[in-house]
Amino acid sequence: MSTDRDITVVLLPGLHGTGRLFEPLASTLSGQVPTQVIAYPPNERLSIAACARFVASQLPKGRIVLLAESFSGLVALTLLAWGTPSIEAVVFCGSFAEPPRRWLLRLALLVPNVGWLIRWTPKFLLRGVCFGAPVSREQLTLLRAAVQEVPSAMLTHRLRLVSTTRFSTETPFEVPCCYLRGRQDHFVPLRAARWFERHFKRFTLEEVEGPHFVLQTNPAACARLITGIVKDIES
Repeated sequence: MSTDRDITVVLLPGLHGTGRLFEPLASTLSGQVPTQVIAYPPNERLSIAACARFVASQLPKGRIVLLAESFSGLVALTLLAWGTPSIEAVVFCGSFAEPPRRWLLRLALLVPNVGWLIRWTPKFLLRGVCFGAPVSREQLTLLRAAVQEVPSAMLTHRLRLVSTTRFSTETPFEVPCCYLRGRQDHFVPLRAARWFERHFKRFTLEEVEGPHFVLQTNPAACARLITGIVKDIES
């Protein structure tokens, strides 16, 4: 039975907004640490602040290690700015506080149906663009299934949020921050991590072999890092 002293790893998803892509990581973490996935409402065009309010309403009781993937980094930063004392550490995975690779965002916003494009892009192109490394058929199927759950208009809405949001804070955050990055991430450059280094008093950068979707392609290495953070807090 869990208590208020137990630590729960709360997983916040990337642009797709579903929990589907967390399946490999959640499976690897199973039996090691309690986890909870918070998915965003699939049919509501929420602002970053509204996403943060939704997440706050879903947080479990007790102590929390927050893992924010990509898009959700902006949501996690908003929660920290509001003051959420139950969050004892944050892992930002491929996240950003301001628009990464503006040219790529502008190009993506020109596509009338992003979801359709991902669902029907040939496998070899999807491997190269999204993963940048050999991936299994199961991983490609998982990505397409996650995208299929979300209306294309919602993906475009979140892309617009990413392209227009610049998070700012005058006071450095006290909560420990780990920035987890795939070494072959083609979407979010290394300089995105430097923002977090400047704005968190306790910052570590961890690079793991893999692309932007490193939680999906290298869940074992990511799980080891996450469980290590939990053990450090508990000790």
